[in-house]
Amino acid sequence: MSLVYLVRHGDTTWTETGRLQGQADIPLSAAGRAQAAALRPQLAGIRFRRVVASDLARAYETAALAISAPITLEPGLREIGVGVWEGAEIATLMALHGKRYAAWRCGAYTPAGGEPWRAFCERAAGALERHLDPRIGPNLIFAHGGVIRATLETQLGLEPKRFGPLCPAAAAILRTSPRPTLVAFNAFASELVHHPPD
Repeated sequence: MSLVYLVRHGDTTWTETGRLQGQADIPLSAAGRAQAAALRPQLAGIRFRRVVASDLARAYETAALAISAPITLEPGLREIGVGVWEGAEIATLMALHGKRYAAWRCGAYTPAGGEPWRAFCERAAGALERHLDPRIGPNLIFAHGGVIRATLETQLGLEPKRFGPLCPAAAAILRTSPRPTLVAFNAFASELVHHPPD
C-alpha cells in the first residue's frame, strides 16, 4: 500500500482578503506561516519517501516550514491559470459573473486567458507521474487547491462539484493500491483558520 499526502499551502494575504490567486506568486502571510508550522508535529512521525512542492512561493514555503527533508520543486504543480481573473476579488466575480464563476469552480468554464480544466488536469497528472512511484511511499506533495481537486478527479473520478474546498495547510490523503482510494479529506486542518477557504 502506498499513500500520497496532498497538502494545500497555507494562507496568503490574497486568500485572507478573498482574491483569486491562480499562478500569481504570492508568499505566505503571517497566519499562513503559522498554519504551515502547525503541520510539523503532525507530519514528524511519518517517513516520507519523496517530498515534492509546487515552485510557487506559497507552496514551497509551506513545505519548508512543515517538514525537514529535501524538497523537489515542480513547476507542473502550479495552480491553474485563471487569466483575466487573477487578483480579482471572489465576491466581485460572484456578483458580476455568478454563473460563470460557479461553472469555473466545477471545471466547466475558462476565463479569458485562463487554463482549461482538462489541460490543467493533464498537466498536474503528468507532474505527479514524473515524481511518484505508486509502489513506493508514503509521498508528500505541497501544492494548491486546484491541483488537489484535479488529482482527485484524475485518480478517483471525483468531479470538483462533488466536494467542497480544502482548508489552508490541510491534506487530502490517497491510497494508491490496490486501487486509488480517498483515505482522508481536510486532514490536519488547522484551528488557526478563521475564515472561509477559497
